[in-house]
Amino acid sequence: TLENIYNKNLEANKENIEWLDATISFFSKLKCTESPTYFDASVYAHLINPTAQSAIGCAEMSYLKNEYNKAIEFFEEAISLSDNDNEKAEVQYKIAQIYYLNLKNFTKSREYCRNAINSNASFGKPYVLIGMMYADSKNIFGDDAILNSTVYWAAVDKLERAKQVDPSTAADANKLINIYKKHYPKKDEVFFKPEIEPGKSFLIGGWINESVIAR
Repeated sequence: TLENIYNKNLEANKENIEWLDATISFFSKLKCTESPTYFDASVYAHLINPTAQSAIGCAEMSYLKNEYNKAIEFFEEAISLSDNDNEKAEVQYKIAQIYYLNLKNFTKSREYCRNAINSNASFGKPYVLIGMMYADSKNIFGDDAILNSTVYWAAVDKLERAKQVDPSTAADANKLINIYKKHYPKKDEVFFKPEIEPGKSFLIGGWINESVIAR
């Protein structure tokens, strides 16, 4: 119903920045960010007076068109136009999701997760995403299944951190933790790996390149 009401007035107001901004804000607050009217209003507003909100709208539209690099460009523009750290963090996290889910670039995804955390230290979702990527990195040590399973230590560390800084992530984080812990290296397997000493620091190399405490 709202889509029909606003869409009828869109063309008549395509140069009315106040109306366009209000429409973008309205649809954004309702989380109706897949609405054609939201997209069109964002494009018209961005042509007149680019803002973080209009750039986000253009980015969302590009994403749904599978134009992932273009979506990232608009999200980057939104970050540069925003003066709200929480908003920047949300946008940086969206970029991280694109790099992980759509472009399969874990290194860039982690970079934007870290940017999001720097913008908002109490934002837990980036830690969850990093943990998921670590768990997906099962070939860090080539064909060595035992060493490869150490990535789950790093994954769980990130999930625990997510819960610590942002309790709202606890339910999702705990589900993943319960799954990942089942894939930890077994004690009898670790016995044959002198480089792993329980209770001591162990470096997971590759793109992860982080030290964890061996379990």
